[in-house]
Amino acid sequence: MSEVWGGDGVRAVGGPGPTVVELRDLDAAAAALGAAGRALRGCAADLRAVARAVDAPVLLLEPEPAPYPFDAARAEALASTAGSAAARADDLVRRLRRVVELYVEAESWVARTLREVAGVQAQVVGELPGVWAAGAPVVPVVVAAAAGRAVAGDPRALVGEQVPSWLVGPTAGFLRGALPGGRVPVRDPLGALAGEVAGGDPVPTALVPRPDPPGLPAPRSVADVLRNVSASYPEAHGGAPGTAPSTISVQRLTHPDGSHGWVVEIPGTQSAAFGGDVATDMTTNARLVAGLPDDMSSGVLHALRDAGVPPDEPVLLAGHSQGGMVAVAAASLAAGAYDVRAVLTAGSPDVPRAVPAGVQVRHYRIDEDLVPQTDGRPNAVGRDVVVVRRSIGAAHLAHAHSLEQYVRTAELADSRLAGSPALRGFDAELARVLGPPGTTAQTRQFSVTRAPDAVATDPTTGRRRVPRLDPAPEVRSGGSPG
Repeated sequence: MSEVWGGDGVRAVGGPGPTVVELRDLDAAAAALGAAGRALRGCAADLRAVARAVDAPVLLLEPEPAPYPFDAARAEALASTAGSAAARADDLVRRLRRVVELYVEAESWVARTLREVAGVQAQVVGELPGVWAAGAPVVPVVVAAAAGRAVAGDPRALVGEQVPSWLVGPTAGFLRGALPGGRVPVRDPLGALAGEVAGGDPVPTALVPRPDPPGLPAPRSVADVLRNVSASYPEAHGGAPGTAPSTISVQRLTHPDGSHGWVVEIPGTQSAAFGGDVATDMTTNARLVAGLPDDMSSGVLHALRDAGVPPDEPVLLAGHSQGGMVAVAAASLAAGAYDVRAVLTAGSPDVPRAVPAGVQVRHYRIDEDLVPQTDGRPNAVGRDVVVVRRSIGAAHLAHAHSLEQYVRTAELADSRLAGSPALRGFDAELARVLGPPGTTAQTRQFSVTRAPDAVATDPTTGRRRVPRLDPAPEVRSGGSPG
């Protein structure tokens, strides 16, 4: 596993390339060389201006100018030398960024085992109310230890590292053990607890198309895609006016050569209830954490079908918070039916579903955002899975989960980590989906709802319909989804 630093607190973890030790000095050298390259290009421009001035004709009526210390050819030669030096500096910057990779967030076998043992022990304690009082004195010790790290000079000890992850598993284990009835301890108490909280099968759900969707702009970057995710929220959550809860946006991008790409933008949690009409609720969160079928992931598959996405055109799935979890789960469900080339998440925890091999996954996570840490696991990275992280400071904790901060993180990553090997795979697939300048977009929107009236009757036709979204609709061979 490797990490690349790009300045402004932005770094990328994972992706292909060699794994080496941390070399922060080389990162600083890359920044200095970048500045030197810019200065040399400026010097070359100035020297070429001098060459033009020296070579300019002199009118006969003008007084004889003072001789220059060198001629135009000499100035041009120096400009060429400065330009070559700038090019070499740029090349060194690219090479150094390949080298500045280090072991980071690598979870050792020992650490993983200790976390699982702690979760199992907490489940056993939860099953034995008689020992709860004996364990109570341990709680302030753990809190004091974490606080001590912060006081000792590590203010991110409680936020932005893995302290919450260490607490999630044992806490979930204890709560699961404390539920009525006996339970066998498991290695993943959080997933097991989430499955029990989520209950049985999903309730009847319907996908409702929006008759007058807004014309979301054709995205040109990750930041643009995240802006469109923001527009997919209801107005009360900072989105576009008239947008229903649990809305999925599907954009058909037409490239100048006539080919197409598709972007699916999925918002996050919009209700703290369980099992209500709004599908982006805590029930969906719990089912995603447990790895169970959920309404929003099924809704994405049906939105792809109803939007007419063919099985051979590239698709990008993108989401914020719960929407990112849905994007990963939907990519898993879409295997073999749609050509999902990339998955983009912002502020999302990991889910126990794996995307197909070769699909490029990029997670954006802010250190001070607690939401991505609620999965109780260290960041899962690999050759095709990269985590881009940024620190914004504890003073901004209240805004760490906002899409505005993640848009800014994506912009900084594009400028500070440009050329990093860790980002190339995703960037290539993103370009394939978004297309070149001149690409246009057509947007359709669909809302997922459990409202009984909408489930029983199609509001656009007045006809009764099938009251459940199938987990993964089939695709007719050689044609459009059906």
